[in-house]
Amino acid sequence: MNQRFFQISQILLAIAWVLIVAKPGITQTGNQSDITGPTTDAIVPVAPPPSDSQLILPSSLPASEDSNIQPTTDEQLPTTDEQLPTTEPPLPTTEPPLSTTEPPLSTTEPPLSTTEPPLSTTEPPLSTTEPPLSTTGEQLPPQGGQLPPPGGQLPPRDRNMPLEPFQSQGFHQPPPPGGPPHQMSNRPGEKPGQERPGQEMPRGSQQVDRPAYEAQLQQVDVDIAVQLIEEYQAVEFSDYLDLDLFGKAPSFDEISATLYDLWQVTGQKSAFIYVSSSESQLDLFTVVPSPDGRIENTAQLLASTRPIPGVIVAQTQGPVQHIQLPEVKGQELRETIQQFKNEITDPRYRRSQKYLENAQKLYQTLIAPIEAQLQAEGIDIIVLSMDSGLRSLPIAALHDGKQFLIEKYGIALVPSFGLTDVSYADVRNTPILAMGASEFTDLNPLPAVPIELNNILRDSWQGELFLNQEFTVDEFKTVNQSQQFGIIHLATHGEFKAGDLNQSYIQFYDRRMNMSELKTIANELGWSQVENPPIELLVLSACKTAVGSPEAELGFAGLAVQAGVKSALASLWYVSDAGTLGLMSDFYQELSENPIKSQALRAAQIAMIKGEVRLENGQLRLSNGEILPLSEELAELRNINLSHPYFWSAFMMIGNWN
Repeated sequence: MNQRFFQISQILLAIAWVLIVAKPGITQTGNQSDITGPTTDAIVPVAPPPSDSQLILPSSLPASEDSNIQPTTDEQLPTTDEQLPTTEPPLPTTEPPLSTTEPPLSTTEPPLSTTEPPLSTTEPPLSTTEPPLSTTGEQLPPQGGQLPPPGGQLPPRDRNMPLEPFQSQGFHQPPPPGGPPHQMSNRPGEKPGQERPGQEMPRGSQQVDRPAYEAQLQQVDVDIAVQLIEEYQAVEFSDYLDLDLFGKAPSFDEISATLYDLWQVTGQKSAFIYVSSSESQLDLFTVVPSPDGRIENTAQLLASTRPIPGVIVAQTQGPVQHIQLPEVKGQELRETIQQFKNEITDPRYRRSQKYLENAQKLYQTLIAPIEAQLQAEGIDIIVLSMDSGLRSLPIAALHDGKQFLIEKYGIALVPSFGLTDVSYADVRNTPILAMGASEFTDLNPLPAVPIELNNILRDSWQGELFLNQEFTVDEFKTVNQSQQFGIIHLATHGEFKAGDLNQSYIQFYDRRMNMSELKTIANELGWSQVENPPIELLVLSACKTAVGSPEAELGFAGLAVQAGVKSALASLWYVSDAGTLGLMSDFYQELSENPIKSQALRAAQIAMIKGEVRLENGQLRLSNGEILPLSEELAELRNINLSHPYFWSAFMMIGNWN
């Protein structure tokens, strides 16, 4: 009995010691995202400039809502030799009497998970060379079978055979009235809503401390830098779009593993690129696919890298590379982008190549420093998360001196990785809701819209068409309540304006729908609810982004997030009616054969560059040789060459690129 008493005393003493030393755990909710990453305290207020041993993150990033955790201004990253408290609570002076029947130890000891924080909260971040784990702690197997051959392509597939769906998860919205949210999706083997260890990060209306963010971005390692950018983007977009988001910022190894899994499913190898611009320099962070946080062709990458004047390879860690360009100042970069856009859109230069000088200058700034890495990895698609002032860049029109960027890669724009539903689904059998107007009371007519809508619903595509008087807000709601459409195409005017988001709108035949109303209707229709199939693609074929407005850029880049859809296809400026007709007709033709959205858009844009899509003798010619008739009004235009970037480079795939 004495020996048993001694053993119990030792256990109680050990528990008391753990309670003294350990930090409190961080609680999770049922809405917790499954994205995990370095378990640093990534949301503490900004203090004076940190010392070399400190990491202080932006004041705009809120602390956890756990009432037991108080934010500090000088909290340091956890270390393995953390100083113990100087005071300890006294141990009991009297011992409880022993029961004649000893209860099981599990009934006298609280579960470790409720009294002890996860080990990761008191240990440094795990090595980036460790493989990603599933929720059961096992390494996730590659998806889709064996690795593709060099070049990133899987063996040819039967076009009639649906590809295997893939899922991944990021930030999500709290439950709207009437049901749970549609989670961004999950890694393979997980169920919707399944929790992972990680810190919950609620967001609301906040002010972003930009100078502190920029200063810290230059000081931290790439793993923390990636999460810093994700956090900053989440705060910026959630504040402007009036969204309350929950979830944990993804780490670079999580992003890399997800890109790898998508590659196995789709046969398309994507690189995720963060472009951060400050007044002192430009920073490029490139994340490439890897199953376990390592890259196997490092030697090839280093051998293919040649020094570029003014470019500093700041750090390479596993599948992510950080490049600094101190000579690229933010204001000068934005001015070059503005001049480039003016040269493309100015009608006086529509038949010239005046844009080419700045197209090549911007290519050398944004693409050339990372091109060796893209080529060494055999990248097919580049996915860009751009900083403020850069999101309205028609990046597809950048030029390397021989060809446009779109001729080399598929391209997509996203708010951030964590704000994007990256899951893959084959859209070829998806019904389309095609709506639009060719007549307006106070806006220019769009005479090509009736032909555009009819061209969309030809051949293999099925759906419903509503034109002019049928294209009302009430009809839009009614038809979406009666049937679930995977693709919604709105051929009408739309505009993203500066200032309040409610100034931005989509024009229906009867009235304008502002972006806040779009969000409300999306919630009413259940677009974000997990029990409903997601809207794969929302197309706005005649919209415009206010030139040089950071707020309008936020609305444009956040369109998919705001609308509750996976992808959005929209234009940066008012493109000609004929150009829109040509691109949209060819895009849906390509999408019916290649169900990768960014690659279908790329194919249509290349066809326009090569003159394979054009207006000729009053007819529209498509890249597959098909000839479509035009209305009398459009037939009068006779021959139009659509190869100039004005006609095709405005269109951007926003959000899910798969």
